[in-house]
Amino acid sequence: MKKFAPILLVVFFTLTFQSSAQSISPDCINAIPICKDILSSGTMDGFGTDDFNGAVNSGCLLQGRNNTVESHSVWFRFTATATGQLGFNILPNRDGEDLDFAVYGPNPVCGSLGNPIGNDGTVVNCGVSNIAQDFFNDNDYTGVGINPATGDQSVTYAPYMQVQEGEEYLLLVNNYFGDSEGFSLEFTGNVFSASESVLDCSEVPDLLQEPEEVLCEGDTYTLDGTFDAADTYRWYVDDTPEDDTDNFTLIAGATNATLDVTQTGIYRVEAVYPQGYSEYDDVYVEFLPIQNPIITNIDLVEFSNNNIIDITVENPEEYEFQLNDGEFQEEGYFRNVPVGLNTVTINHLSECGTLEEEIMVSGYPKFFTPNGDGIHDTWNVVGLETNTTGRVYIFDRYGKLLKQLYTTSAGWDGTFNGTPLPSTDYWFKVEFIDAQNEEKVYKSNFTLKR
Repeated sequence: MKKFAPILLVVFFTLTFQSSAQSISPDCINAIPICKDILSSGTMDGFGTDDFNGAVNSGCLLQGRNNTVESHSVWFRFTATATGQLGFNILPNRDGEDLDFAVYGPNPVCGSLGNPIGNDGTVVNCGVSNIAQDFFNDNDYTGVGINPATGDQSVTYAPYMQVQEGEEYLLLVNNYFGDSEGFSLEFTGNVFSASESVLDCSEVPDLLQEPEEVLCEGDTYTLDGTFDAADTYRWYVDDTPEDDTDNFTLIAGATNATLDVTQTGIYRVEAVYPQGYSEYDDVYVEFLPIQNPIITNIDLVEFSNNNIIDITVENPEEYEFQLNDGEFQEEGYFRNVPVGLNTVTINHLSECGTLEEEIMVSGYPKFFTPNGDGIHDTWNVVGLETNTTGRVYIFDRYGKLLKQLYTTSAGWDGTFNGTPLPSTDYWFKVEFIDAQNEEKVYKSNFTLKR
């Protein structure tokens, strides 16, 4: 049976393919770029091109039934972005498969691969997997480093290899008998203690993009994992992202390239090629809680040359405030507020939670022009048009009462006993009961112009 030589690789990457890659004997020149664990590979049926030029062996990989070193094979390539000790675990999807492997490099050249890494051409330090015959379910891994099933360096494993930053390697996985149901590939090694990403993913497309906009509870976000080479998809979710362990569960019925999500979690798409190989990508999607502001108090300064709105909310440091169409600010204190109906917008800084409060600021026109042109022909206070308790008293400069009217009325036309009064300043007093059932009295003056 074929054996293989020690190998070099990296932890946790997905099998990723260029759109031109094939899963049936994609030979050395078409090696599939990889930068993550392989979750589930495809079949390896059919003999490919002999990349060893008729050689009887490549290290401990021997000629198979087709008189070439390659039988039913698949090639992968990866580039290290860190320096350290690397290993990997190969786990067949079905017991009884004879999977061998070899790693070539650094920076190998197809057509003149030489011997696998760590092998001088003699049959030593080789790993072989004959699961059904030798180990059945007790020891079904082969790879480089430590067998996760036994916790030690087993007969089916080669010693850890060393990689240098920037080095490229080729991995050949060979199925002696064919008719494979594929395998998974998980990378290990202490190189990961120095870097979370130890393989170059620049040649492998990111399938999922993080949301650019803020998402709030109640929103729906569409994940798009479209990959041209895939013909179906599998989606998973880990709804406990605060946990450091993977807790992905398959989302039943989700087989399209897109997925609408409404809950916080880590989502994974697995793009599956027609031959069974797949590429995956993960993305964290967070839906923030709605935190609408709760108003606790509104203070007003009205009938003033400097009207003021002072609005207070719970946890004010979490909100920003806007008066009408002005700039947002950190506090709900506004000066020089215009007379009339004003809108204060309060937004949570997370962008999830908002409130618009309409506030009437009462006041009075500084002048009026009762000349019959339909513009400023009457005078009354502003902002109390619906307050039936309001009374307005208008006086001349000597304190003579000229007019008494309701705040709900059309206003004063500038006459006394039907006679138009001259252009000058006039004084007023307004009395009313406000929304808090408090009695209010304001006094000031305005100008009549003719």
